[in-house]
Amino acid sequence: MTARRLTYGLLIAVVLTPLLVGTAGCASDRLDTLGPGVPHGEPAPGAVAVNGIMNEWTVQVDLASVRRGPVTFTITNTGTVLHEFLVVRTDVPVGALVLVGDHFDEEGSLVNVVKEIPDVAAKATGTATVTLEPGRYQLVCNQPGHYALGMYTGFTVTS
Repeated sequence: MTARRLTYGLLIAVVLTPLLVGTAGCASDRLDTLGPGVPHGEPAPGAVAVNGIMNEWTVQVDLASVRRGPVTFTITNTGTVLHEFLVVRTDVPVGALVLVGDHFDEEGSLVNVVKEIPDVAAKATGTATVTLEPGRYQLVCNQPGHYALGMYTGFTVTS
């Protein structure tokens, strides 16, 4: 290998390495849990896109945390039954909302339902944009029996 080739090789490495590391750092915030074929929505202007799936019996999203401000949720029901998607602000631990019969009370004092995508049919996708303040949230399905079966995940909004 000539000195000139070695110099060009080092130059390319020095230039490309920060770019590749920077790109990987941005992408690492996304959780790789959704799998192939799940629609990824276009966020409203100025909003952060959060994509997710619901099925029997999980709720999964590709970001566990965002900064305060507008967020566009694009949620696909990959299951076989009707689901709904609620963004609930609460300090109650994830999965521990108190049930009244087969669902939790959406008007209860320990929860604040800030946004809902109602009635997402099997294989359908719903979208909603909401401005979120810092705090702890749960992303849930509150169809009868679904929360008790594990249809929730934690979500955090930072300042």
